[in-house]
Amino acid sequence: MRLPSARHGRERARNRHRRSRTSAHATEQDHKAPSFPAIRELRRRPEANEGGITKRPKQRKFGTILERFGKNGERVAWQARYTNPLDPSKKVQRNFSPDSKDSAEQWLDEERYLVRLHNLGVKEWRHPTKRRSLVADAEKARRMPFNDFCDLYYETHRAPDGSELSYSRREVLKRSLTRLKDYFGSEPVCEITPGEIEHWYSGRKDQLTPSMFWHECVVISQLFNHASKKILADGKPMLAYNPCSVKHPQPKSRKADQLPFTKDKVCAIVNAMPDNLQLMVWLAALVGGLRVGEACALRLRDLDLDNRILHVRHSVNKDPDHAGSFILDTTKTKAGIRDVPIPMVLIPMIRKHIREHCDDKTPDSMLFQRHSPLTRNTMYTQDSVAHQFERARKAANRPDATFHTLRATHATMLMLNGATMRETMDNCGHADLQVAFEHYQKIVPAHLRKVVELLSYDFLQDDVSKETLRDVLEKLRAERDDLDDKIEQVSKRLNGK
Repeated sequence: MRLPSARHGRERARNRHRRSRTSAHATEQDHKAPSFPAIRELRRRPEANEGGITKRPKQRKFGTILERFGKNGERVAWQARYTNPLDPSKKVQRNFSPDSKDSAEQWLDEERYLVRLHNLGVKEWRHPTKRRSLVADAEKARRMPFNDFCDLYYETHRAPDGSELSYSRREVLKRSLTRLKDYFGSEPVCEITPGEIEHWYSGRKDQLTPSMFWHECVVISQLFNHASKKILADGKPMLAYNPCSVKHPQPKSRKADQLPFTKDKVCAIVNAMPDNLQLMVWLAALVGGLRVGEACALRLRDLDLDNRILHVRHSVNKDPDHAGSFILDTTKTKAGIRDVPIPMVLIPMIRKHIREHCDDKTPDSMLFQRHSPLTRNTMYTQDSVAHQFERARKAANRPDATFHTLRATHATMLMLNGATMRETMDNCGHADLQVAFEHYQKIVPAHLRKVVELLSYDFLQDDVSKETLRDVLEKLRAERDDLDDKIEQVSKRLNGK
């Protein structure tokens, strides 16, 4: 019988050691982990957390929906959440009722769309809490009382070109808004119906003068048009639709029927005005068609006599902060700020006026200086000039005319003497083509008759009167003189003179 060698003994010892280690490891594993069926059972059990019990459903492409349970094991909510696009370390979440899983799915789809717009740079993403706050603010704005909305409109309203309203326009707006506030009161803007506006329209039409009613119609149309286009914090307009559809045809102005002044009438008015205001009439008739407020606002620095340029920069208006006072305000429109040529014949007349009627000859002193112990104003105003002009127009046998007729006369004569519409508008400071055409381009009967006679000559040369022939001859001579002047100018240029 062979005896085990030493080598055999060592191998048997190593094998015994391996078996003991394997057995100990198996015992340890059996102690730590249950069998496979136990693992499945554990995974079916919800995980506990501070807010109760949560069950995780399958993974979504965007966001996660968690099923939340109470301590009694009943479902209490569906929780939808996703990563905050502005701060990836945080989650945006919202809870839904136990039977509103579809709502949670829909909410995540909507949020996914907003996040996508944000990532594309189309629209900034806001936290749902912020959005709800903005929606609440928007709803509050929609229910703004009508009188409060009028006050807000008055504070923020601007002219069509973006400039501040002149004092006179702001006063007209204020009066119209006051009457509208008295009618609609504190009723929310969003609750005013087309029927209420129609009722206001039919009642006001007989209560107000045509001019006042027209201004009020314009203002209420502007109010509701502004409200229907005003975008609130929630991205939607203040009004879903415009309930105001009133018609507001402008009443015919008395100025529309006024004929322009003739040369004789202008001279008669000048002679009937006080000496220190005669130059004002000439400037309005011959230089830029000055409005009365623009003429009153002229300072010595506005006159560039060397280059024969008049700088129109201001207009005289009432001071809104000090009753009874007047200030140098902006012109009626931005187009009113202009540089206009001064005829050479007026330069000596202007120098004489400054020498005789301007005690203060500093650059900022007024061209037309008023010296009256009864008033603290040192400048002439529209009312004071209108008082003097009233007597002058009666002396000229034009009781229908106003100072503004001088402006219409200037614009009309510019057109009749060859100025283009663009030149006329720039010279007079017109901002609107329609206004310039309807109110300032007047028909001159004598000129119209002359044009008609010349037109008839072109068609009936053998049958026209001697008077027409004389007009035709005068026209041809004028054309010849003009042609001679052009020939002379070209000849001088050709000869280097």
